[in-house]
Amino acid sequence: MKRFTFFALLVFLVIISTVSADYTADFVPPGSTEYSPSNTITINVVVTASPQKGDPYTAEWYDSSDTLMETDNGFLSTTLNGDSFQTYTVPSVASWTNAYVNVTSAGTITQLFFNVTGNSSNSIVFVTPQFSPSAYIGENFAGNIGLETVDGKKLSNAICGLFGTDTENAPSQTCGQDLVSFDGRFTCDGLLSTIFTEGEEYLAVASCNCGSGINACFDEDGTEYENFAGTTSYPFTVSKWLDSVNTITDKSSYTLNDEYVTVCVNVTNLGTERIPLDIIYNWRCGSGDSETDRVVIDDHEELRGISANTTQNQCAELKIKNIKAVAGKTNTCYAATEIHILDKLDNKIFTYSTTSPSFTFTSESTVLEDETMQAGLLTLAIIFGIIIFALLYLATQMSDEHALLKLFLYIAVIFLLIAGAGIGITASGIGFTLYNAVRWLVVIIVIYIIVYLMYSYHQQANDVVPK
Repeated sequence: MKRFTFFALLVFLVIISTVSADYTADFVPPGSTEYSPSNTITINVVVTASPQKGDPYTAEWYDSSDTLMETDNGFLSTTLNGDSFQTYTVPSVASWTNAYVNVTSAGTITQLFFNVTGNSSNSIVFVTPQFSPSAYIGENFAGNIGLETVDGKKLSNAICGLFGTDTENAPSQTCGQDLVSFDGRFTCDGLLSTIFTEGEEYLAVASCNCGSGINACFDEDGTEYENFAGTTSYPFTVSKWLDSVNTITDKSSYTLNDEYVTVCVNVTNLGTERIPLDIIYNWRCGSGDSETDRVVIDDHEELRGISANTTQNQCAELKIKNIKAVAGKTNTCYAATEIHILDKLDNKIFTYSTTSPSFTFTSESTVLEDETMQAGLLTLAIIFGIIIFALLYLATQMSDEHALLKLFLYIAVIFLLIAGAGIGITASGIGFTLYNAVRWLVVIIVIYIIVYLMYSYHQQANDVVPK
């Protein structure tokens, strides 16, 4: 029994000795250890191994007498090397040497030591912060923070600023500078920048100070406060517009007989409101995996939307075309989508771009689709021309007794001229615009007029020949 107990204890010690933390913890900014009463201490817990992503952790704050002052709970980032912040505000009366915070996750403890010296007589205390419930890139993000003395008096006329940052404490985006507090509070708002990453955690750093003379702060009783200052941090997570965005296709291989490639983007809206979307689909092929070697075969753009708390595929059918870059061979291809989040004015405020897994497109024909289409359309245009000439000939041969019929024939010629112009535009591949339509119509009319004048001259010449 003693031998078994000793063996079990040995195994337990070996297991404990081999446990290594899959996270790191440090102060923000890194290496900070010296603080004053009423200061806000910020730590950053970073996940360093995939198995521990998203795991819960606790941060327990102790004074120099080993008294537990506060316990914070959080989750490690779901992104490898992602940040997770916790803050603690030191009491206004404290003098600590080797106070510490214990960060515990998955049974491992990381201990950080810090000291608190000095006094808080000239400190601004930040209270009752209020921030927007969500932080979406491209949408308004606002903060409203209270300022007090250590005695609980509201401070007005303080000059404040607020900025977003990461562990380096350098401003990534400034919400406002030289903001003046009123009735013990200051406010700030602005559109959250794309410099931030969805799903990641950041810090909103607030700092305020009271000057002297006319720039001094004052409380609700009119008492002035000169040369007061304070800084604090508030963690916030950038909200995700959409979750799990992926581009997929309906098949893994295609031929000319398939006619279409069905491209879908699978999206999830975890929010509480419907999100309007502008989606651009395309598929492209190349002889290898090099992106610069790929040619877009077909694309499509449309306005869509996704309801709250919904997962769905947004799909489009794209044409299979036998263009020169892919004809007569087997091609490696990809589908891609761009999803643009739209605001209430239909402005694009955020974009997701994803690419599908590769698939193959095999073309056994070297006859290009564009050439075939153009040849067919040009043939049709020639047929229209012959019909128009025939109608004009019939109209000129009719007597005035058939004026109504002649009028109908001329109307038919006009409609055929317009149709011929449209066919010519399509065949040339220059696109249907008003300018192109007028240009083609003028060209065709001029050609027909010249031919008609030549025909009329020929008729007149025949009329004057002696019989």
